[in-house]
Amino acid sequence: MRLAIVGAGKIAREHAKAFLDIENTELLGVTSRSKKPLEAFATDFKVTNKCDNIEQLYRTTQAELVIITVNVDQISNVLLECALYPWTILVEKPLGINLTESNYLDKALGDAANRIYVALNRRHYSTFQELDRIINLNSSQRIIRVTDQEDQFAARSAGFDTQVIEHWMFANSIHLIDILRQFGRGKVINIEQSSKWKSMTIMKHSVHVTFDSGDLGIYECQWNEVGPWSVSITKENSTWLMKPLEKLTEISETGEAIDITPKSDWDTKFKPGFRLQAEMMIAKINGQESKIVSFKDALSTMQLVHDMYES
Repeated sequence: MRLAIVGAGKIAREHAKAFLDIENTELLGVTSRSKKPLEAFATDFKVTNKCDNIEQLYRTTQAELVIITVNVDQISNVLLECALYPWTILVEKPLGINLTESNYLDKALGDAANRIYVALNRRHYSTFQELDRIINLNSSQRIIRVTDQEDQFAARSAGFDTQVIEHWMFANSIHLIDILRQFGRGKVINIEQSSKWKSMTIMKHSVHVTFDSGDLGIYECQWNEVGPWSVSITKENSTWLMKPLEKLTEISETGEAIDITPKSDWDTKFKPGFRLQAEMMIAKINGQESKIVSFKDALSTMQLVHDMYES
């Protein structure tokens, strides 16, 4: 598999490590507007084609797959330019700054969206895979509790674009809101917000999401204060907890907690979720069964983020 990467930062490196662990995968080229990271990336991964732009990247490498790892405010323009060439595209989430930009991309890309996939790596955590296996053993109702924490002030201090900060739920909460769609079965039929979200405010934002299967999502986010991320799913007399998300604990009716975290060399050696995600991406390109996230699937998560915060 001939591979190219747009961007040369930390996430680009994590993707490179994951994909290069797969047999017969070659990283043939990289481009980045930041020259110092580009040089370091090319040296560390022995990439000979350091390209000035996306056109040169495609013409030089004839890559089958390009991975886009740029800042959120650059995603729209870079994705549209990459879509001019016939490679398959894996783009880091989110699909733009907000739902408006995502919907614009959907229309502008046309049929090209069918060869675009989105790197929602938490879907590929070994803990999530194991939990999915367990809860699919019967069809009883699922109550999915998601606890989020976001800090716009920290994002501003880190130098993020103002528009990205104003829509920070798309840039970062998407990681956890997507979990509601991963484990909630069927279509969302009702969303109830406890209060109206206000940017740059210390507050708790709570939302109930009902699915037509009868599953219920309970989402709480502590904004601009310290707090942990966690996910729990309750079915009948059992609860499964991921806190942190890389650890899976089963809690019995009596309150006994049992660590059932699966052993995963992939999630230890690589950034969690990235190695399986790479495997799924290659499988998709080769016409094999795959759970890689499609453009349309990721667009549905962008819609849910919008409905939970901005409707």
